[in-house]
Amino acid sequence: MRARRVIVRFLNRLKPRAIGIDLHWLPHTGGAIGVARLAKECHAQVAVNFRWLGTLRTLLDFCRAEIFSR
Repeated sequence: MRARRVIVRFLNRLKPRAIGIDLHWLPHTGGAIGVARLAKECHAQVAVNFRWLGTLRTLLDFCRAEIFSR
């Protein structure tokens, strides 16, 4: 509950035009969805977007390493 209060307090101080949440790995998606819900509660009119650039970059690095190791 304390984490929720801290996140809500932080979000309420913002005046965003959009909110982006980065998804790195599948285990983090539950927390990211929870943060998105809180963001919508605090800023219902603001678009909330999920990004996965970190995951894409990691996947490409892995594929590159796999190709060059052959």
